[in-house]
Amino acid sequence: MAQLFATQPAAANALTFNGLFYSSPDTVHISYSGLPSAVNRYVYSGGLSMTDTTPTTPVTFMAWCLDIFDNIASQTYTLVSASSYIPGWNHVPLDATKVLALERLASNNPVTNAAQSSAFQLAAWEIVDEHTALYSLSTGNFQAFGNSIHSPDTITMANLWLSNLGTASPTVALSIWRANIPGSTQDLAVFSRVPEPETYAMMLSGLGLMGFIIRRRNKNAV
Repeated sequence: MAQLFATQPAAANALTFNGLFYSSPDTVHISYSGLPSAVNRYVYSGGLSMTDTTPTTPVTFMAWCLDIFDNIASQTYTLVSASSYIPGWNHVPLDATKVLALERLASNNPVTNAAQSSAFQLAAWEIVDEHTALYSLSTGNFQAFGNSIHSPDTITMANLWLSNLGTASPTVALSIWRANIPGSTQDLAVFSRVPEPETYAMMLSGLGLMGFIIRRRNKNAV
């Protein structure tokens, strides 16, 4: 099963790009008018396989491109919160509305195969780069066309997901792996599960127990 939800430490880490997460990549014809001049081209659409080689035991996870055209390379990245991330010059600001939409997209649509992976990347690009309030790959300044392995099925799937983001609180949180050399490679989006309320309760009770033990030890040492 794809590791859509990646839990990563907040530090500058060395990430290695392994290629697309699924072996059957989708090549989609897209049109984007968010740049000074409109761009029409084919792009690979799908989640990326990245390995964090900094820990003693390397961790491989799925990440998503934030930019449509930048290449992806192995280098050092720093994990930052979505609220503190400043996109490149050619992006619409990644404001709270877009962050919430991306988190709902990931919460509602687990990715387990190549077609879903392609659809998720297309939907994510639409949210990040669309200048209007309407998220659709059929209208607006970012559009996709069905000329590929999985398309138009993936485009239909992405549009369905975009039209059903809903209003529920997300169950995942968005973070950004920001390249430490600006402009040298893609910045990457990852999603981590939001702990359930009972998890917080367990953590707090555990901290309380630790405090009680420390106080008892200090008292006995007097």
